[in-house]
Amino acid sequence: MGRTKEQATLTRYPPCPRNPAKFNDINKALQEKGYGKALKRKPWTGVTCPVCLEVPHNSVVLLCSSYHKGCRPYMCATGNRFSNCLEQYKKAYAKDEKSDKPPELLCPLCRGQVKGWTVVEKERKYLNSKKRSCMNDECLFYGSYRQLKKHVKENHPRAKPRAIDPVLEAKWKKLEVERERSDVISTVMSSTPGAMVFGDYVIEPYNGYDHQDDSDDYSDSSDDEMEGGVFELGAFDLGRLQPRSAAISSRGIRGMIIRNRWARSRGASRRRQT
Repeated sequence: MGRTKEQATLTRYPPCPRNPAKFNDINKALQEKGYGKALKRKPWTGVTCPVCLEVPHNSVVLLCSSYHKGCRPYMCATGNRFSNCLEQYKKAYAKDEKSDKPPELLCPLCRGQVKGWTVVEKERKYLNSKKRSCMNDECLFYGSYRQLKKHVKENHPRAKPRAIDPVLEAKWKKLEVERERSDVISTVMSSTPGAMVFGDYVIEPYNGYDHQDDSDDYSDSSDDEMEGGVFELGAFDLGRLQPRSAAISSRGIRGMIIRNRWARSRGASRRRQT
């Protein structure tokens, strides 16, 4: 059966306006209707502070090595009566630095080096309008940054920074150590294709050297760990690897791999001469 006249009328498209300007207005209205929410969404919408895991009040943006790639770690820069995340972040890195040099800060998101931080007023104003809980224990107040300042001044005039839970601190350090260890292992695997990692040991693939006379060269203690294609990651003490030392450990691993290959080639040349 063919379509009736009423069905044909319902499926007929509206005529295109003759005026191009009117057509552009209709197209623009349709785009705003379909993508209005996406257009209004800001890049800082939904961000959280990596220290307190809440909306960052009085926020600053850390300038890390991946900033040009889009890494935007926002952090609270409030005072002692509030979360005080930026100061805690700097003190946490200063504890691990034994020298008099300023501590090397690492980005909590990409683990890149942090050169400093900056303030973006538009973003700070937007994030300050967002509500978050009071940082004082057993307080259920919830409000924006302005409301929190007024609340703390009236209800917690002698407030002190919240004490760090040692259990959570230990878990966080363990997580950072595991992350640093995985970074070192990935560096080894990329520098030595085909290598296998067993615990704290890295076994290089067989490279065709003749090892039938290895027992003759084992008297040289300097080459004991190098001749067999096996070297120990435990030399870097990864079990006690402190956070913030990923770059140093990676460079050390690369140097160790180069020395390993050089020692093996030297041992092979000695065996050929004998």
